[in-house]
Amino acid sequence: MKDICKKVFPQTIPVLLGYLFLGVAYGLLVVEAGLPHWSAPLMSFLIYAGAMQFVAIGMLTNPLSIPSIILLTLSINGRFLFYGLSLLKPFESIGKIKPYIMHTLSDETFALLTTLESPQGMSNEHFFLTVGGLNQMYWVVFSWIGALFGTYISFNTHGIDFVMTALIISLFTEQWLNAKDKRPAILGVGISVVSILIFGRDGFILPSMAMMILVFLLFRKSLERRRS
Repeated sequence: MKDICKKVFPQTIPVLLGYLFLGVAYGLLVVEAGLPHWSAPLMSFLIYAGAMQFVAIGMLTNPLSIPSIILLTLSINGRFLFYGLSLLKPFESIGKIKPYIMHTLSDETFALLTTLESPQGMSNEHFFLTVGGLNQMYWVVFSWIGALFGTYISFNTHGIDFVMTALIISLFTEQWLNAKDKRPAILGVGISVVSILIFGRDGFILPSMAMMILVFLLFRKSLERRRS
């Protein structure tokens, strides 16, 4: 297992650096909201859902009704339903650890799994497990560090939640630079902009994801011919 981690770790360094700031920021916000420091790593391990964890801070301090929580969760993290569609085939060979690998499928992990190939001599199962496990470990550790830091040192957290947006932008930029065919990215951005104009910033995610799938299915043959 140590050899596997040595091979995979360099590929996860960008996520580590992003989580260093993002996780610490999350921990600071947890303590700022009046929650105990241990709740930060606990939520990072049990939820591990990026933006939803930031929203969960407000939900814990200002409780919502169950239907409101369900709708809010779907609107924010519904994109993970669509992530799984592109990984159905790679996940076919995964055994009993599939539930945990699915649990670790964050935006950053998805970005790595869809742009990188497993090192030579390593199965997809071990590669997926190691990437997901390392990324979640970074998130748990850094969020706890941030919470402990916020517990003992006063810190102004105004604007710190922007690190989530900055990390997503950096991941998109990396994929854009590495992609030979830019059309899927252009379509995705265009559809997202149209969805924001129609549904607003708070409700555009699920409609935009649905429209992306429909458009990609319609133009699938054209995109595949371009890649080949």
